[in-house]
Amino acid sequence: MALQMDPFPRLVTASAPPGYGKTVMLGKLHDELTSRGYTCLWLTLDDRDSDLSTLLHRLCASMVHAGIEGVREIASASGRFPDRGATADAVVPLLARPTSPTALFIDNLGFCQDPALELFLQRLVFHPQSHLHLLLSSTLDIPLDLARAKLELGALELRAPHLSFDRASASSLLREAGLPSANDQQLDRIIAHTEGWPAAVRLLQVLMLGDVSERAAAPGRSAPGLDLDPLLIR
Repeated sequence: MALQMDPFPRLVTASAPPGYGKTVMLGKLHDELTSRGYTCLWLTLDDRDSDLSTLLHRLCASMVHAGIEGVREIASASGRFPDRGATADAVVPLLARPTSPTALFIDNLGFCQDPALELFLQRLVFHPQSHLHLLLSSTLDIPLDLARAKLELGALELRAPHLSFDRASASSLLREAGLPSANDQQLDRIIAHTEGWPAAVRLLQVLMLGDVSERAAAPGRSAPGLDLDPLLIR
C-alpha cells in the first residue's frame, strides 16, 4: 500500500500486537527506499529505551553514521550541557530539512514511554518545511495526531486488520515454502483457526512443512497433499 502511493507518504505508522510482521514490513520499506536513493536511519528500541534522552542519543549516533552534517556539534554540546530539550531543538531542523531524501525508521517505538515523546514526534511530522519521511511501528498506540496527519500529509495508518493474513496471503506463504497447493476450503480453515495472525499462520506453515517432509521420507510412500486436521489440533 505504501509503495503504491505517489508521492511516498511522509508518515507511515504500524500499530498492532506482537507477531503481525511490523518489523518485516518496515524492513522491506527500508530496502525499497534505500534502493531509491534515500538516506535511511533505523532505530530498534528495547526495554532500555524508555526515555526520550536515550532515543535522542541513539538517533544522533545514527545520523552521524549516515554522514548528516551538524550532528557531531549537537552531540558535543549535549555532552557539556545535558539537556534533552536542547538536543531535540537541534535535531528537528536537521531532520526536517535534509539535503537529500531521508527516511527515519523507528521500530518498537512503544518501549519509549516518555511523555515528551509526543511533542518531539509532532514537531518532526508537522514541521512547516519538513521533507522527512517517518516510519514507525509499535505494539501500542503511537502518540501522534494521526487524523491531522492523514488530512495534511496523506499519512498511512496500519493496524492489525491491515496486517492480518487473508486467503491470498496464506496461499502465497505456503507456495513459497514449497508446500502442496491448498484449496479454498483449506485456506479458509487456516484463516479461521489462526484468525489471520501472521505468526500463527507462519507456525502452521512450519508444522505443515515438517509433516509433509516426514511422510515423503517414509519408505514406499510419496508426498501426500495437505492434511490439516492433526496440525490444527496441535
